[in-house]
Amino acid sequence: MLSGRFAGCKAVVLKVMESSDDRKAKGSQARNQALVCGLEVAPKRITKKSLKANEKLSGDAKESADDKVGKKRSVQSFVKLVNFTHIMPTRYNVELHEELSKQSLEAWTSHDANENKSEARKAVKVAFKTLLESKYKALGSMTDSKVQKHTLYFFK
Repeated sequence: MLSGRFAGCKAVVLKVMESSDDRKAKGSQARNQALVCGLEVAPKRITKKSLKANEKLSGDAKESADDKVGKKRSVQSFVKLVNFTHIMPTRYNVELHEELSKQSLEAWTSHDANENKSEARKAVKVAFKTLLESKYKALGSMTDSKVQKHTLYFFK
């Protein structure tokens, strides 16, 4: 992302809405835009030293230390409709589950004009937040080095 509130954040393009040649066509979606999902706040780095220190603790101190580690691993995502000029494409690909992305896109596009868009956005945001967290946790178990490299770049 190049400009706006999420400038400098990494995002994945979910759907592209290109302009049509027919200028009289009216639609609720603006032209030359893309629906993107990205990382508002990337997960923080966790060192081996801090994990070893947490193992030595006991009781309430250990629970609070585990909560800190959980917060560091959490991901904050965003979903936004962005103009093409505000996106810089890279050579990296992050593979997402097709079923989840299709379901969330249907939820995004199926809302009526009278319905509140924020509910659809929240549903998509929560779905992709859980997907991104599971991708981040599965980084160590990836076997394909190219896929791991692309996903690791996304989370840095």
